[in-house]
Amino acid sequence: MVSIGLAERYKQLNEIVSYKITNSLIERINWRKIKEKYAIMNELVKEADDIVSPLILLSCCMNVYMICVQTSEGIRILTSEAKIPIFHCWALFSIVFRTMVVVLSTAKIDDESGHALSIFSCCHPSVFIIEVIWMQQKLSIDRVSFTAMKFFPMTRKFILTITGTIVTYEIVYMQFRGIR
Repeated sequence: MVSIGLAERYKQLNEIVSYKITNSLIERINWRKIKEKYAIMNELVKEADDIVSPLILLSCCMNVYMICVQTSEGIRILTSEAKIPIFHCWALFSIVFRTMVVVLSTAKIDDESGHALSIFSCCHPSVFIIEVIWMQQKLSIDRVSFTAMKFFPMTRKFILTITGTIVTYEIVYMQFRGIR
């Protein structure tokens, strides 16, 4: 819930700046105020990350563990019985769905904060005052996202990392059990 609120605030701020840039309201933009708003949002995300990052790490670890347990159990049942009980399919689906929702909702912060950089890149060259240059440099160097205790950032790429880890684990598990 925290990540959705922060991501929506970034989205709202991005929409306001994008509207002003595309509608030729550049001369009336208070760049200092916008710079301060982005700086406040970045600090807010970092402070929220310090608070919720242990929960994110625990949630990710437990979700990956439960996915591995459910797929291993499904493989074991598949090799010993003709039918897979609906419970195992439903449990695996619900855990995968829950994991995807959590990761995608936290990754939205990274997406929206990265979108701001593309908005500032669309500025007309005559607008490049110190605040715009500062925001571009700050956003390109310091990616803002939730992390899992600073071990890894919660981005869309993280979903592929989780998937690769689980598939690798299951392949090793099947080789260890001698399943073909």
